[in-house]
Amino acid sequence: MARILVIDDDTIFQKMIGHTLTPLGHELSFANDGLLGLTQANAINPDMVICDVMMPNMDGYEVVRRLRRNQKFAQTPILMLTAQSELDEKLAGFEAGADDYMTKPFSTKELAQKVRDLLGAQA
Repeated sequence: MARILVIDDDTIFQKMIGHTLTPLGHELSFANDGLLGLTQANAINPDMVICDVMMPNMDGYEVVRRLRRNQKFAQTPILMLTAQSELDEKLAGFEAGADDYMTKPFSTKELAQKVRDLLGAQA
């Protein structure tokens, strides 16, 4: 179905996302920090990006801002998935360019639905 890049330094959440989305037919790639995430995005040209906020080397807000500045990713759906649940953090995610925002811990059913919605909006 879709190539999804997951940028998150927490391997437990990487596994949870993989167990949720792989059975739906999505091809997942993982990056453990923001800089590697940008490199991966350019290499694989994902259909969607799921990005954490708090990561080494570059936070998720900056990753999203840089992706949005690149014409190649201007319309790519981006979901921020983070433990940052405060309203200011959520607004910062949207201001950076995210299309949607979910907090950890997350419901796998909600994640699957948000991915379907964001990928459907792309078509």
